[in-house]
Amino acid sequence: MQMRAAHEAPVARLAKSLPDFSSRRAGETIDDAFERGRAEGRAEAAVEALRERERLEEAFEARLAVVRRAVAGEAGARLSAEIAAANEALRRELEVELVRVLAPIAGAAVRTRAMAAFGEAVRKLVEGGEAIEISGPSGLLEAFAAGLGSARGSVTLTAGDGEELSARVGRTRITSRLEAWANALRPIAGEDGGGR
Repeated sequence: MQMRAAHEAPVARLAKSLPDFSSRRAGETIDDAFERGRAEGRAEAAVEALRERERLEEAFEARLAVVRRAVAGEAGARLSAEIAAANEALRRELEVELVRVLAPIAGAAVRTRAMAAFGEAVRKLVEGGEAIEISGPSGLLEAFAAGLGSARGSVTLTAGDGEELSARVGRTRITSRLEAWANALRPIAGEDGGGR
């Protein structure tokens, strides 16, 4: 009898693992139960597929957000560098244009100041009754002579080469210093300092 009881235990376990056909509805055939099981299986598979799809979409969105942040960071850094380079190029271009526009104005103002200082020095010498010889380029001599007025009589004008006006009284020599001012303006105007 014991042997029979030992065999019954595995059979009972097997019976418990088999599907419960007693839950079949009244009048339901095996084919009907099979179809119902198939429909329930499909429904469960569809629900599981939807869950998996949602999980995959969430994972995709998370990865996409990481990529977007990385791209935005790279684009931001690149854009920042491009803006800085464009600002620097604009600054240099603006500097060049300002020098181009202002250099003639500054040059004219420097020339006017240098000529005024030279004229003042010559007037003081003329007032002292000294005979003065002024030499320089003819254009500057004519402009300077026009400003001498009544003192013109004691001044001898001699056209010469160079960019300066030069006044001699005995052994004393005074220059207009236009060339020194022009040399000082060359670096500002972007010239190399060579000849004009």
